[in-house]
Amino acid sequence: GQTGSGKTFSMSGPEDFLGANSADTIADPDNLIPPEIKVACQKVISEQEQLQGLIPRMLKYLFRKLKEAENSPEGKAKQLSHKVEVSFVEIYNEKVIDLLQPRDGPLNVRQGQDCFFIDDVATLPVKNAREIMYLFVTGSFNRRVSSTAMNKESSRSHSLLYVYVTRNEVDPHLGDITKKSKMLLVDLAGSE
Repeated sequence: GQTGSGKTFSMSGPEDFLGANSADTIADPDNLIPPEIKVACQKVISEQEQLQGLIPRMLKYLFRKLKEAENSPEGKAKQLSHKVEVSFVEIYNEKVIDLLQPRDGPLNVRQGQDCFFIDDVATLPVKNAREIMYLFVTGSFNRRVSSTAMNKESSRSHSLLYVYVTRNEVDPHLGDITKKSKMLLVDLAGSE
């Protein structure tokens, strides 16, 4: 889509999500996170529901449904549990860059038996939508942006947020059952 047509806004929400607010609730026991990132993350996490983009809405919905399933009578009987992990990369000039653990060079993309995969991409465990949004905002600071005639801070790269969900349950007849799923949320770079 055209630069400035609202692709990033639709996925993430308005730019002022990266404004100021208290960062006291961001977990950082080793004090490794720069204060400006904590402030930005807190603002993204606490913004009004009606202004949030597809990504924060989908993440809240996902965790609400996982919790409902685990707390249901059927979920409790099956000892249902979920593990959620995320990766966040950008594609810039045909190179894949890890936005959560930036490195000197691009990552390798390889073809497996039935899919493509990215070597050595950071895949981090999360407990709730808030933690994913923290990682999303942190990674977004590492994205390539530049000024264009149409937009002063245009995305120059495609970003891909991977959300992996592993479901574990115990079936009285089949034993332990594990199911895995992957969601991919993409924000495309603009074109002029």
